[in-house]
This record gives sequence, structure tokens and C-alpha cells, in this order.
Amino acid sequence: MTDTPDPAAAPAAPAAPAASPSPGAASFERFARSEAGPLYTLLVRVTGDVEAARDLLQDTLLDAWRNLAAYDPSRPLRNWIFRLGQNRLRNFLRRKRLEGRWMRALDEEPASEAGSRDAEARERGEVLERALLRLRAEQRVVLLLRYQEDLSCAEIADLLDTTPNAVSIQLHHARKRLREILEKHEKSLGGASHEV
Repeated sequence: MTDTPDPAAAPAAPAAPAASPSPGAASFERFARSEAGPLYTLLVRVTGDVEAARDLLQDTLLDAWRNLAAYDPSRPLRNWIFRLGQNRLRNFLRRKRLEGRWMRALDEEPASEAGSRDAEARERGEVLERALLRLRAEQRVVLLLRYQEDLSCAEIADLLDTTPNAVSIQLHHARKRLREILEKHEKSLGGASHEV
């Protein structure tokens, strides 16, 4: 896994032509220049590949720009762009068949926003990152949107074009699977299980 992505490292937004094609152009430019970081972070965490995430973000922003006329300004632009990104991500994962590659051990230590962590906390973080990579992509997406982006089930449902109940069920299964993975890891070490 790579270091925790820096939203500032996200690729630059496509340049807008002088004449804006729709009323959402200013909102799009604002999102692309200053609000795309959470989408980029999600793409990095799900793919485990900074370069692939940059490409996916750039393609998502280009799709959004090209289809801006289809955007409904009565709905949040962020959700619409996240949905485009989710579709790109699904296609990417399907095409690359990353499921088999998620099982590999992480080479790099996840970065800590609070500074350096002690060795035990760092190890727990690495174990959690490896466990997350063993989940199906759909499970990782809902967990990361819920706990990394702090979105409600309703907000996640809107982003993923599903129902809040379906998101709750996905979260339940994702947490259950994550707990199983962590408990198996703990048993292999002879220790206590993690709370999820």
C-alpha cells in the first residue's frame, strides 16, 4: 500500500474553456480545484495504486466536464462526480482483476496525520490496511466512505446510487468480514481480537 494520499497531489483539473457551457461550470471548477481530494483519497485507498488513482480521478473529472450539460444543478455536484468516479473505479477493478493482487503484503508504512506513531500503533495500522485490502472492493468503498469520509448511510447511498438500507447491509457484512480477518490474524499471533 502507498502512503496516505495527499489531496494536494491529485492531478490538476481540466482547463475550462472561456465560454462556460452550463451553469454548473463554476461549481465544477471549484470542485475540481479544491474539493476533489476526498475522491482522490478514496480512489487511492481502494486501488492501492497512486498512479491508477490519479488516472481515474483525471478521467472522472474529464467525464464530468464533458457531461456537465447532463448535470442536474438541483442535486449536489459532489455526489454526481463521486458517482462518476465510482463507475470509473468499478470498470477499472473489473478490467484489471485486482482481487488477486489485494492479498499481497504492504511494502510501505501508512502515513500518520498526527505525526509518528509508536511501533505497536504502527503495526496495528499496517494490519488494518492489509485486512482492508482483503475485502471486496464494494466493502472497502462503503467502509472508507463511512469511516474515512465520515458520511452517513444516506449520503453513501446517494453517492453509490443505492438505498441507505443496502448501504447498512453492506457495512454490516464489511465489518463482519473485517472482524473475521483481524481475529484470524490475532489467533495466528496468539493475541486478543480487534474491535470493529
